Amino acid sequence: MAAEVTNRDLKVDWIGLAQRVWSQRKRWAVTLGIGLGVGVVVAFSLPAYYEVELTVSPEADKNPLGQLGGMASVLGLGDMGTKEGDAIAAPLYPEVMASHPFLKQWGDMEITNGKDRKRIGDWVTEQAVPWWDYVLGAPGKLLSWVKGDEDAEPEDSGEPVPKANKREEREIHLLQQCITAEYDRKKNVLTADVCMQDPVVACIAADSLLTLLKNYVTEYKTRKARMDYDYTVKLVEERRGEYYDKQRAYAVYADQNQSMVGNARSIQEQRLRHETELAFQVYSEVSNQLEVARAKLQQAYPVFTVLEPPRIPIQKAGPRRMVCIVGFGLVGLFGHLVWILFGPGIMGLLQLILKNTHRE
Repeated sequence: MAAEVTNRDLKVDWIGLAQRVWSQRKRWAVTLGIGLGVGVVVAFSLPAYYEVELTVSPEADKNPLGQLGGMASVLGLGDMGTKEGDAIAAPLYPEVMASHPFLKQWGDMEITNGKDRKRIGDWVTEQAVPWWDYVLGAPGKLLSWVKGDEDAEPEDSGEPVPKANKREEREIHLLQQCITAEYDRKKNVLTADVCMQDPVVACIAADSLLTLLKNYVTEYKTRKARMDYDYTVKLVEERRGEYYDKQRAYAVYADQNQSMVGNARSIQEQRLRHETELAFQVYSEVSNQLEVARAKLQQAYPVFTVLEPPRIPIQKAGPRRMVCIVGFGLVGLFGHLVWILFGPGIMGLLQLILKNTHRE
């Protein structure tokens, strides 16, 4: 029997389908109205937000000393111009900006919009949210309130472990949602977007983000060079003190024993003179090392060329209310069409299943 099924039996009754669709034209209007109504409610429940974009070009990685490497070799300081692997290169800046320590520092920065002065984290957590967030979050908040662990902190075990609570985690999560960053390897350009509901706060927060990124990367890139410089400064002070002590001892001995004649005086004076000369050579060498360390520290500072600074936005970035309303209207029409095509079949199948279930 199955082989006798013809193409005619498999054809779709387009005329009947069109008549069925047209017969429910009033329901189409009702469905469209409901979809548009829901779209209006959703669109005007979403808070408006502003977007600030900034574009910078980080300095390309290079030899930290450049021509000073030759100077270091001449001074007998080894190959100080060799570039070591940089763990935080420009392509990793977006990951740095999304990291927990970076966002915590950014959230703790205080900014003002001309009226109020708050932490960036407070500005973000106090932004308006759609009404359904309160409805959907009410059970969880009620449960947390009953348990009393909304802001519970880990017990103090006597060890220096990092502490965190739900409020801090929520703040970090909201800060992550405010930032969108990407790096273009070909152009060597870092682009970051900051979205907030206050245009002035968004602009100042974006500027603070850029400042923090500069300081964050600068502190990392100059950490080793700064440690070397501080150590060399301490070494120079110690060698200078030793040289001055030797010089003073030699001068005092020479002044006190001018009238003495003999080999003992000559040997002692020669020994003190040699110790003074040796101390001066050591002092001179570490002084040269200090100049190289100072130059290395200066060269280690990264350079950020700001191509597009943060500016206060004039127009809202979203939400696109008209798109939202039209989208919900189309979703309503599509849902009604699906029901016309498959609704009767689905209802018949359910009735058949229920009928068989009752028989059993």
